[in-house]
Amino acid sequence: MVSLVILNYNGEKLLKPCLDSVLALEFADKEVIFIDNLSTDNSVKYVKKHYPQIRVIANTKNTGYTGGANQAIEVSKGEFVMILNPDIVFEPDYLDVLVKRFKKDPEIGAIIGKLRKYDFEHNKKTNLIDSA
Repeated sequence: MVSLVILNYNGEKLLKPCLDSVLALEFADKEVIFIDNLSTDNSVKYVKKHYPQIRVIANTKNTGYTGGANQAIEVSKGEFVMILNPDIVFEPDYLDVLVKRFKKDPEIGAIIGKLRKYDFEHNKKTNLIDSA
């Protein structure tokens, strides 16, 4: 199993493309967890309303990115854990490709694929490389 954990702070406007792409990942054995660090927007309500299949953890204090990442590892049940920001949008085969590569080489401790910029204003993918 892979645990996909989205760490959020006031990211409501980014959530739909991110969560839609996470749920559309072709890899079947996954859990999705949303950790909110005391957002002042409607992030938690939005996820609970539109994505009831996602486990939501609404922190009562902002633990920062590191605190949220540690919490993500603690609450995750997967063999692999992906800690995500809400501005990520995946291709459907992304997780399958990474897990296959991970399992092929036991020396790999961390892995990431090519990340392209996403145009959130126009809700579309771009071909601009963000990082690899």
